Amino acid sequence: MISLNDTLNVDNLTLIVVTIIIDIIIIIIIIIIIIIIIVFDIIITIFMIIIIVVVEAVVVAVVAVVVVVAAVAVVVAAVAAVAVVVAAVAVVAVVVSGSVPKLMCPESSRG
Repeated sequence: MISLNDTLNVDNLTLIVVTIIIDIIIIIIIIIIIIIIIVFDIIITIFMIIIIVVVEAVVVAVVAVVVVVAAVAVVVAAVAAVAVVVAAVAVVAVVVSGSVPKLMCPESSRG
């Protein structure tokens, strides 16, 4: 016959085995969760690096365009300044040469 002590021993063994199995399952689940977190962290880090590189490239391109536009504006301003100087020299030359009185009074130039 099976005694009460044997039954308790079997129950205790079963309880221990079930507890160990549950512990192993919990440990496996925790390891899977940690692996998932690490994978997601790596993916998020890669995406952040890509986003930072793309944003930096866009910023560099915009700054380059602004620098080119500023350089073109400086060249245009320099050309305009040269044109103003040339026009001023032409006006001074016309006034000094006396063409303005001749143009204003053509009869006086005929003599």
